[in-house]
Amino acid sequence: MQGFKITCQIQEGPSNQRIEGHSQRLFEELDSRMYLAPVRASSFRRNFFQADEDNMIRFHAIVFDDHITQDNLEELFFRGLDIWQLELAGRPLFEPIPFESIFNDLPSSFSSERSQAKKIRLESLWELSQRSSCLTESIVPRLTNDFSSLIDRAGKTKFSDSLVPELERILSATSDEGIHRPAFPYFILSNQTSEFAEPAYCLAQALVSANRVGTSTLFYLDLDNLAGSVHIRHRESVLFLNRDLFEAFAGNTLVVSYGNFDKGHSTGYDFQNALNKLLSLAREYQHRVQIIFAIPAEKTELLKLIQRQLGSKSLVLPPDSSPDPHVDFQEALKYLQGRALSCGETNFSGLGVLLSEFGQDCSSHDLELVFNNWLSNRALAKLSPEYAQVLSSEPQFSISGGDAKEELDRLVGLKPVKSMIHLVIQRLEFARELSQRGLQVPEFNPHCAFLGNPGTGKTEVARIYGRLLRDSGFLSEGRVIELKPGNFNSLLSPDFEEMLKGNVVFIDEAYALSPLLVPKLLTLMENHRHESVFILAGYRESIEALMASNIGFASRVSNQIDFPDYSPEELSKIFESMVSSSGYLMSTGTISAVNDFLFRAGSPSDQGNARFCRNLVEKSISRQQQRLSRTKDLQIFSDEELMTLLPEDIGLAPLSSDLSEGDLGKDTTEPKVAESGREKLASLIGLEKTKLLVEQILAYAQVQRMRRERNLNHDFIPLHMAFKGNPGTGKTEVANCVAQILREEGILSRGKLFVCGRQDLVGSYVGHTAIKVTQLFEKAVGSVIFIDEAYSLLDATPGGYGDEAITTLIDLMEKHREEVVVILAGYPEPIDNLLASNPGFSSRVKHHVDFPDYSASELFEIFNLQLHQRHFSMDEECENAVWKVLDGQIGVKDFGNARFCRNLLENAIMAMSLRISKMDTPEDLSDEELSQLTATDIAEAASKVSHKKTKQKIGFSAN
Repeated sequence: MQGFKITCQIQEGPSNQRIEGHSQRLFEELDSRMYLAPVRASSFRRNFFQADEDNMIRFHAIVFDDHITQDNLEELFFRGLDIWQLELAGRPLFEPIPFESIFNDLPSSFSSERSQAKKIRLESLWELSQRSSCLTESIVPRLTNDFSSLIDRAGKTKFSDSLVPELERILSATSDEGIHRPAFPYFILSNQTSEFAEPAYCLAQALVSANRVGTSTLFYLDLDNLAGSVHIRHRESVLFLNRDLFEAFAGNTLVVSYGNFDKGHSTGYDFQNALNKLLSLAREYQHRVQIIFAIPAEKTELLKLIQRQLGSKSLVLPPDSSPDPHVDFQEALKYLQGRALSCGETNFSGLGVLLSEFGQDCSSHDLELVFNNWLSNRALAKLSPEYAQVLSSEPQFSISGGDAKEELDRLVGLKPVKSMIHLVIQRLEFARELSQRGLQVPEFNPHCAFLGNPGTGKTEVARIYGRLLRDSGFLSEGRVIELKPGNFNSLLSPDFEEMLKGNVVFIDEAYALSPLLVPKLLTLMENHRHESVFILAGYRESIEALMASNIGFASRVSNQIDFPDYSPEELSKIFESMVSSSGYLMSTGTISAVNDFLFRAGSPSDQGNARFCRNLVEKSISRQQQRLSRTKDLQIFSDEELMTLLPEDIGLAPLSSDLSEGDLGKDTTEPKVAESGREKLASLIGLEKTKLLVEQILAYAQVQRMRRERNLNHDFIPLHMAFKGNPGTGKTEVANCVAQILREEGILSRGKLFVCGRQDLVGSYVGHTAIKVTQLFEKAVGSVIFIDEAYSLLDATPGGYGDEAITTLIDLMEKHREEVVVILAGYPEPIDNLLASNPGFSSRVKHHVDFPDYSASELFEIFNLQLHQRHFSMDEECENAVWKVLDGQIGVKDFGNARFCRNLLENAIMAMSLRISKMDTPEDLSDEELSQLTATDIAEAASKVSHKKTKQKIGFSAN
């Protein structure tokens, strides 16, 4: 099919007949072979013919033939003119144009454009051209004699080594005796649109010029864009991939760009559905549409999948590269030659060249792919003799990957997961052996539930599992189709049932399945249990609840695999791997900084495990670039320096814009503060013995961290503490300092203080308490939990919700002992009773810190500090009054210490305010008078907050 613009001169004007209906009738009378209509812009008004002053008229024409020659084009056009009773004054000029130009000159209203396109079976082409950016087109000029400019153009691309020889082969076989049908599809391996567009154009021009392709329109279909288009709703996008669309492509060249979001061994439902539709049509139209696939160079699994699905021979055009001169492949070559002999092939030409495209590591899976590709090339050479030379002497593509079992074993951590996967594969291989021997095979299905927090490798293991199932012969493809909550309704689609055959269906967040979809899922799992595998993935509790909701899951999902959170050491290895994959290096001290950061961060579920590592890598690279950018001239850095992460680059927050070079290397994960935690602790009034004990605990933690960095034995003693003292003795303030110090010195990652009480830990129904305590720990990872009046968790009678809170608390204190510090605070005796109530406390709370009451002088110093912080003052008489009140409260029961000072000050300020308001002219007072407390104010305040001492009586009561 081809669009044309036809310019001609008529001898007399046409009759005034409506264009749209007339063109449609003409289309029918020409046996639906040509659509002809005058160009709207210059040839008609209000749907009527209108020639210009020179009787020149322009038509748009669409010819519905695969192979269009000048003769059949003129024959159809003149038949149309005869029907319209038009006579030409000269020879018409035919100019190929894109279909988009014709669509733009259809009737102006949206509905009539679609209606007109639909009448000539171009609705899908019109929709894609109008509604999205996934389909574009261009006209490729046909060359006649001199092809040197085309060869030169191809030589300037990054594919010259494979493209130029292919163009020479195509052009050397140019035929003037009619059109050759497209022989096979091409694959251009490229990672960027800017790279594949040029070689695709050169290839298309050669095919047109050699008469291998009948018409000169080059279509570019971005299948990634189509499958995920925001302009066309997902559920409708594949509707446009139909026969009408490919009828428009017939006789032309179609470049399909795909694979940016397809991992080769796995992809999402929308992308798989679009690819399936396209490949089905490509098979049907393989002799009418010349297809060129452009896929990412590293997606070799995807390449092999498409080649298998097409079922036809193909030619791959890789980017220019040079073989690795250090590869020793004699043993591998000998193996491949043996495989060739077993298939009756005695000519080994081309095997060594294909093998040379591999790196130093070549797995058995790689060798099989090389051998299959070599056999495919041999068949193609027999089909098209002009390709015999190239297929025996030039490499086609490079394959990476390796044995799936080895890849599974190389994954960091996940030891129980690996064991379970290997066990399932062993059972399948054993079943296959029994079947080959004609023995009874026990019923077994490999459907699985993957249980674990985000970022624990579930999706990655699913992809490897799919390849293992393919290699074991259980699945034909082993490709993973990923379903997420947004497309769960795909389970109801007839297309999905065809799509899942031979593949793995990975249902992420499966617990979000609607109850209406569960029966359909169970039916699919049962009906396709011998050709498909389903994996239900998500949080353990949620997936278990889903499986408990329907008894059908128990008989279908026989393998439940737990994915544990990664340890800090495992996360460190993952971080190193991600940095290496990004092309970056790490200095000697950087890995220690990473280990320390990850050790402090722990493995909280809300941080995402490996996803947390990916985020840390990206942010650290950003910080490195910020650091280097502070130097105006980047040319002074070597390549290695530009690609090396230093210890100060490790972190999540951007570097502060006001940091000087002297600040580099300091902790910038939080805003800078005026005082360090240790300075704040040292500045606290009194508490000398308390501060000394806290300093000892912190020193121990610091040495532990240093030993860990040097890989010395660092048996961990938890930092959980008991703060024992009366109210107002500084427990919360010291806890704040401890949290800040632990963060600043690299012991905790966040260093926040979570203050809570019984109401924050105890639930209102059975099971609720454990949830509340667990949620608190999840929020507090890398921080300090301060439980005030912790003994309030003790219940009057055993078995209450408080006991449940204590049990859960003790369990989580051990589980998170390296990433959460718990401080139990309150009166000394009740805290001791709490610790004695459960033996689990003794092994977890090793550090007991006593907070004595303040002396009168310390209390006066605290009062004076609080006074100045609020910008008030007092004279000498007032100071004496304060001293007298404070000294009189020492030893009083339930005395609030520093809290009493605060209450005394606040009430004194209130008394001063009342005193001033009663003055005749308070506005005449100076600033000093408005800020100065008096002895009268203190006396008034003391009457409201002071407690009387209880005097002990001596002797006997009169009663």
